Amino acid sequence: MRVKAIGIAAVLVLASLAHGGPDTITYQGSLLNPLGGPVTNGTYQMQFKLYDAASGGTNRWQETDNVEVTRGLFATTLGDSTPFGGLFLSYADLWLEVTIDTDRSGTFEGSEVFSPRQNLTGVPWACPRLEPNSTSPNVIGGYSGNSVTAGVYGATIGGGGGGSGSNLVTDIHGTVSGGYNNQAGDNAGTTEDARMATVGGGVSNTASDSYATVGGGGWNTASGPWATVGGGDSNTASGWWATVSGGSENTASGYCATIPGGLGNLATTYSLAAGQQAKANHQGSFVWADSTSADFASERDNQFRVRANGGVRFDVNNNRWVQIYDDGTNLIDTIVGARLTLAGAWADVSDRNRKENIVRADGREVLEKLADVPICTWNHKAEDPSIRHMGPMAQDLYAAFGLGDSDESITTIDADGVALAAIQGLYQILQEKDAEIAALAAEKAAEQRRIANLETRLAALEAQVATLAQRQSAAGD
Repeated sequence: MRVKAIGIAAVLVLASLAHGGPDTITYQGSLLNPLGGPVTNGTYQMQFKLYDAASGGTNRWQETDNVEVTRGLFATTLGDSTPFGGLFLSYADLWLEVTIDTDRSGTFEGSEVFSPRQNLTGVPWACPRLEPNSTSPNVIGGYSGNSVTAGVYGATIGGGGGGSGSNLVTDIHGTVSGGYNNQAGDNAGTTEDARMATVGGGVSNTASDSYATVGGGGWNTASGPWATVGGGDSNTASGWWATVSGGSENTASGYCATIPGGLGNLATTYSLAAGQQAKANHQGSFVWADSTSADFASERDNQFRVRANGGVRFDVNNNRWVQIYDDGTNLIDTIVGARLTLAGAWADVSDRNRKENIVRADGREVLEKLADVPICTWNHKAEDPSIRHMGPMAQDLYAAFGLGDSDESITTIDADGVALAAIQGLYQILQEKDAEIAALAAEKAAEQRRIANLETRLAALEAQVATLAQRQSAAGD
């Protein structure tokens, strides 16, 4: 009695993969008699063929297996005796034709060919390839050329790849989530020196040291332990714990170096560089460069250097400062801060409308107090003794005037205020002295006029006396 299969259900699972395509496919199905019940248990010969068309076409692969059927269910592995090779790469559509010797006559008859053929388009690539091992299996998805180096375990390739741009994991527990031509691990011949590296995606990215991460972008490299490149292109994080968040052509080359983005920046140990062509070449330096197309570099360790051709402004806001309103209802602002002008001058916010409790300083009193404040020359302990400065000590100035919020620092606006008030006091004294001098000069001029008048009168008297003397002399003769 002939047996007819009235229902076949297929599940395709990729068990392993060679370079050209999957080596095996697990095929499952059911075989039922005309009444809808299972066929007799036993071994049935089955022939599987792959064609390049739904009907007709060319037979591209075939294999015959003896398959055990139990309660109408069976499972077999295709490709275990005749490998597929590069079949799935060569043909976009493949169609599976199944012939079952249902009467177990030992020959395949045309009536035992089950129809229609099953289309395998894309199915072999829809599931990841599993590479079992004794430690932790590798899971490989995406392009057939994606691969994990021999000896690696716990690796994952989520997908992506294609053509000449295969994704690769070369060290244990590495991950490439997707993208094209990405690599997790250093591919240095050993599988444990760049463990747990991760590439999220993008193109031609490499995470080549332990725990290194490249999030995406293109042509980025995280080559230091725990180094991270978030994205962008052509960025490198080569120091331990170094970070380049994005941008282009940036290099974080030292311990804990950080580049948040920008173009052509360089950061070394414990430093940060941002903007365009900022070079934090010294340990602990912070370099910010604007968009000017020119290198801007640190000059020494622990330096903060900024290039901002548009000016620098620091605005400080918190609830210690009064909010200013234009008419009692509309808030204008609460800005308190300072800025550098384009000429490089430091400008403190000093708007009258942002101040309260205003008291006019007595310049003469300030001058008298300032006269008692020692003005010294000195050098900071952090500087070379040859670098000299001049000014008061913060403690002395605070004791004299009580200005600022600390007796360990002097704000520039307070120092300027003391100097200006003292100048006003000195000006008042000079005005008073000028008035005294002017009064003395007037008195002297009046005295001089009196003396000149007396001298004139004396000269007249002397002339009269001389005339009388001459007359008396002439009369005697």
